[in-house]
Amino acid sequence: MVHARTTSGVLACFTMALFAFSPLRVRAEAPRFPLDVVRAFCQADGRGERVQPRTWNAIAPLVNWELEPAWDVLAVISGYQIEAPRYADDHVEIDVQYTVTQTLSAIGVDDTAYIDSVTFNLIADGAGGWRIAAPPQVPHPFANNVDVLSLRAALAPDSPTYLSASAFVWRMLIDAGWPAPYRLVRQLRDPAVFAAVSEPKPGDLALFLADNIPYHVGFVSSDGTIASATANAGLMRTSPEAFAGAVLYLRLKQPRTPSPGFAAVSPDDATPRALAPTPRSKHAPIHKPTHKPTAKKAKARSAHSATGKKTPTRLPTPKSSTSSRATPRPPAR
Repeated sequence: MVHARTTSGVLACFTMALFAFSPLRVRAEAPRFPLDVVRAFCQADGRGERVQPRTWNAIAPLVNWELEPAWDVLAVISGYQIEAPRYADDHVEIDVQYTVTQTLSAIGVDDTAYIDSVTFNLIADGAGGWRIAAPPQVPHPFANNVDVLSLRAALAPDSPTYLSASAFVWRMLIDAGWPAPYRLVRQLRDPAVFAAVSEPKPGDLALFLADNIPYHVGFVSSDGTIASATANAGLMRTSPEAFAGAVLYLRLKQPRTPSPGFAAVSPDDATPRALAPTPRSKHAPIHKPTHKPTAKKAKARSAHSATGKKTPTRLPTPKSSTSSRATPRPPAR
């Protein structure tokens, strides 16, 4: 059901090529104080470690979600400002003001600068420390740690080097014979293309929302699990509860003229494998291959490997400051 190019090496090739390569990190304990947790998270996020399977262990002790969505949007920043914590009975809130210089997505580059105000909600981890609560916010890498042109190309839905959550569902629909237009995760609530349903069936989309804004998407499988693309564990089949927030189920409206050879979508037959060990046994990687690359595709892929284009390129080291603000400051939105 899924193109051969979406198999096991896809996400790893993308992240190594676009961010400064970092060695495998040993999983460290999280800082004990909320402000230090947010500071460590912002530093690691700025280095691009949230979207690198090899370095996600630096993020894991700081957050309470196990699976990072395979994002189709990134907010590139020049710096950020961490505000003072606000303590409540059972949680702590900390605001972070990000100075966004560009927004990169699968549909283009937006150079509009603005201040992105994010409130992190921290909860006790039961061991005397704190973790940032799900749902996750969009990644905020430093501008000097990103190759904009390469990243823009990799985010494209037909990219051979990266598979976002939205590209995964789009490719599944195309392979099933549905001429569905590509939509970013945030654009999937398009009533002209998808209809909201209260009782999902296999093949429907599960759209996960944070503050009523979609941030992740997957397919409903026949056993009620959700098949979706993640940044830190590849393609996984999970329970709906694996991703925080409200869930909206969408059904593709039947086109007037289905493509030749139309077949029902079947996420149970999805081909890609997980790129990393399953975080816990309740999450199952998607293994079973059903498609084989054609001779033409296999030849092209072999030629690509021979050129060495997948070799990671070291990017400039991010600024050491963890609390910087761009000057002049763009307007908030």
